Amino acid sequence: MKILPPVLVPWRTVIDRRHDPPEAQGRYGYRTYRACLRWEFGFTCPFCLCHEADFVPRGAEGFGVTQIEHFVPVSHKGTNLYPNCFYICRFCNRARSAAANVDPEDGRRLLSPTSSVWAEHFVVAGDEIEAREGSDDAAYTRDAYDLNDHRKAARRRYRREAIDECLAMVRESGSICRRLLEDAVATHKPELVDAAKAIEAGLRRAWRDLEVFEVVPPDAPSRCACDVEAPSIPRLLEEQSIEIRAPAFEGGDGAPA
Repeated sequence: MKILPPVLVPWRTVIDRRHDPPEAQGRYGYRTYRACLRWEFGFTCPFCLCHEADFVPRGAEGFGVTQIEHFVPVSHKGTNLYPNCFYICRFCNRARSAAANVDPEDGRRLLSPTSSVWAEHFVVAGDEIEAREGSDDAAYTRDAYDLNDHRKAARRRYRREAIDECLAMVRESGSICRRLLEDAVATHKPELVDAAKAIEAGLRRAWRDLEVFEVVPPDAPSRCACDVEAPSIPRLLEEQSIEIRAPAFEGGDGAPA
């Protein structure tokens, strides 16, 4: 199973536009792009780096927590074209609202994650995403999308703490259980067996909690508007993901119950 890292660091490359769905028809035709966009952006808001799982566990589709943004506003010609549509969390979308692509007061520009390398403009500081010193466009982008809205920062913090704690449990509990069971056999102390069972119960809970943070959510579409079979997540997200194996539970088949 592949899960998110505790902290997603800003993308070190631009997000490639790998999909090419048929051009949308009608005012709301862009909605047909949704499956393509979910895969293309790795089920992650490219601005605040919150994943679908940070908002709704085990499948966020239908909950309204993610939306399609027109980077160039819909009042402009050609905005329903696929390259102008981004997958974005509702908080970033609402924060930006009508913010201009170019600030009319000082000329600062909104950065696009499909044409700007996020790591060159932003840095993670704790659970916040800050503009690098000297990047005025990044500061404008940070403020326009309110990247450090307390709701987003809280979700980034929860993921970081939950994954760190659960990974520690998964990595350490198995060997502790085995030692307790070995000692129980050697000393004939049933209370050691009870202790091992309690630890194993915690291990099962930790595994279930880690399943929440699967990189590819369980409701991921198997096909998209491009009619591409087995679409994939961006390489830059794949590189940050963590592959973990189910712990071998005592008396079981090695898979979590």
